[in-house]
Amino acid sequence: MKSQNQPYNKQVATIKHPRLQGLWSVRSARITSKRNHHMRDTLNKSAMLVMDYCLEHNIKAEFFGWNRGSQQNSNLATKINQPFMELLTARLKNHIKQLCEFYGMQFVEIDKTYISQPSFLNTYPLSKYGEKPKSLVFKDKRVKRGIFRTNAGTAINTGVNKTANILTKLELQLGLNLAKPSRALLIVPPKLHVWETKVKKRRDMTEAVPKRTA
Repeated sequence: MKSQNQPYNKQVATIKHPRLQGLWSVRSARITSKRNHHMRDTLNKSAMLVMDYCLEHNIKAEFFGWNRGSQQNSNLATKINQPFMELLTARLKNHIKQLCEFYGMQFVEIDKTYISQPSFLNTYPLSKYGEKPKSLVFKDKRVKRGIFRTNAGTAINTGVNKTANILTKLELQLGLNLAKPSRALLIVPPKLHVWETKVKKRRDMTEAVPKRTA
């Protein structure tokens, strides 16, 4: 989504005149409308890809990791894309929640703070935002994009490590007994390309709304 928004920012920055602050040209409005439609279509397709997978595999519940405002107080060097990405993630979460209600699935929101720093294999205690003990220091780190190395030197996929930590929080939040994935299962997860994967046509949500009678 960031890569789709970067060309838009460059185009708008090129069109806008430094002396005409606050004015929005017809071309800028047209480009913005096109960007908004493209983003909305991408979010809808992404949500339906998740829903199609759940329906095909008879999954009755969906769990969504959410930071709950922790990134707003972070001390990252650049915060330019944070409000934009938080807005898109919130829209995706709300759309998936609506689809779960429509198809009769359970939607559970999981706090995903402190899931990227610790290693799942080391079984660190996962806390909520602001509740991490000061004495707890994570010695694991991400060596490069997509690769996470534990303190013992084991290299695992970054996304899989985050997902496993979310499952650990899910186990504590709901009181479930989830089996821990073995090392053999910590492989590279498959990637779904939104614009290349076909979304199955299902019953429109508007059909569930009863029509008004005169």
